[in-house]
Amino acid sequence: MDNKEIAQIFEHIGKLLELKGNNFFKSRAYYNAARTIAELPVSLKDVYEKGSLKQINGIGDALEKKIIELLDTGRLLYLERLESDIPRGVRELLSIHGVGPKKIRILVETLGIQSVGELEYACRENRLKDLPGFGLKSQQNILEGIEFFKRSSERVLYHEAENAVNAFISTLEKDPRVLHAVCAGDMRRHMETVAVGKIVAVVEEDCVSDVVNGFIASGSVENIEESSISIVSVHLKGGLHCELRIVCEQELPCALMYDTGSADHYEHMKRYAQKRGYILNHTKLNRGEIQLDLKDESDIYRELGMSYIPPEIREGTGEIEAAVDGTLPELIDSRDIRGLFHVHTTWSDGSNTIEEMAEAAGSMGMDYLGISDHSASARYAGGLSPDDVRRQWEEIEEYNARGGAIHVLKGIESDIHHDGSLDYDDNTLEGFEFVIASIHSWFSMTRDEATERIVHAISHPAVTMLGHPTGRLLLAREGYPIDMETVLDTCMEHGVIIELNANPHRLDLDWRHLGSVRERGLLVCINPDAHQTGTLNHVHYGVNIARKGWLTKTDVLNTLPFEKICKRLKKQP
Repeated sequence: MDNKEIAQIFEHIGKLLELKGNNFFKSRAYYNAARTIAELPVSLKDVYEKGSLKQINGIGDALEKKIIELLDTGRLLYLERLESDIPRGVRELLSIHGVGPKKIRILVETLGIQSVGELEYACRENRLKDLPGFGLKSQQNILEGIEFFKRSSERVLYHEAENAVNAFISTLEKDPRVLHAVCAGDMRRHMETVAVGKIVAVVEEDCVSDVVNGFIASGSVENIEESSISIVSVHLKGGLHCELRIVCEQELPCALMYDTGSADHYEHMKRYAQKRGYILNHTKLNRGEIQLDLKDESDIYRELGMSYIPPEIREGTGEIEAAVDGTLPELIDSRDIRGLFHVHTTWSDGSNTIEEMAEAAGSMGMDYLGISDHSASARYAGGLSPDDVRRQWEEIEEYNARGGAIHVLKGIESDIHHDGSLDYDDNTLEGFEFVIASIHSWFSMTRDEATERIVHAISHPAVTMLGHPTGRLLLAREGYPIDMETVLDTCMEHGVIIELNANPHRLDLDWRHLGSVRERGLLVCINPDAHQTGTLNHVHYGVNIARKGWLTKTDVLNTLPFEKICKRLKKQP
């Protein structure tokens, strides 16, 4: 272990001590020692072998012992114990440029931040702009630091992968030698997070090498993992692992099916094809010795006697059996959405006014918009006092009276307290046209505690929807443990709608639970959880997840026209 490594360890210890709130003089001793060691003109190992470590300025008995332990063993038990006292997610915050121990302590103590993902989410919701010692510029700098940190992540959020892969496809399609370029893999199946951004392309036969070299030479490529005449595997500068597969026109349908996956779906398809006397692989479909001429993927399913299976549901969860039986549902489409709920404004932590959000939703073709700013307990997000609520109602009523293209509904995102009670008294709650009940604090619960907390809240007659039901933040925080079946049964009993939160950091409820929702006949509401006009469009990420859960138009509340919405919000049939 050299001087630089030991200096970095002592610097890290100083930060951890400061993060724990220890006496600053103790932290400073490690900072000073780190600086001294880094500037030493000789090797610490040489100094140690001569028995003169304590002759170094600032190195006393305690630090000497730690240096000797590092030099002899390559590890430091003191550091390991110190790290065990601080959650890993909080320690990772030290890796974000512009976020030091003091700021981390503020973030943890005021906003409950426990990970990089939670910090990013807080930044994107403007939670840091009014925080002492932060502000808008600091918030933007932190976001840039997070982007840098995430480059080493093994998976990325869907919307980030979508941007990167679509940019590559757009570049490829501008090349006249590229006949087709299609995304595949996790992205095409609309998984919440993406490990590899896969692209399948058809290129003119004599131009493959030039196209491959152009792909590699792209300014977005950080390093190359593999390169051949048919496969190029790279890491992009944004952190995404991206793979380009080159095929000929005749191979495209089978290659696209193979690279789209999932592995369970594809293996099941191969076995089903074999039972019917076919051979399916990643380049062709044969009937006996004859290779079939396929124009697209639908020809594969048709040839095998089944309905076309949309990519989103190719997860090995019964889709092949349903396709054979002809019982696949007609999945919801983004064009079915008629209105949006769970929208924040400048009344709490949003960036736009009620009118601006309404006009933006109207330009998307929506018929109605449900405003639901944060309730009083959410002080970190500018939660509304009862007086604020009544003044906001007046503003909404004035807007509607002007007869705009869209009708605005009066709602609230009411915090579920630790005991399952809600913000505001019953009279105030009854004044809203809808109430979204959500958990935003006290996440450390047992399964029974979390379930009881939610059950108590959604049993309140004023609750219309259960917001982001598990509280997860993708790649940042696991959801709290709940008995989902009990929660869904309670929703059914009280006519409560389940939110599918379309914020790409949440996508909660998980699509894997939507089968249970559908079986009960519960309604889902696909909500953007928008904090500015641009994020109203997040609703389409929620539609992707609804499709993965096999939801149809009739399973989703906000496909209803306005006149039916009003009745349903009052829990009328």
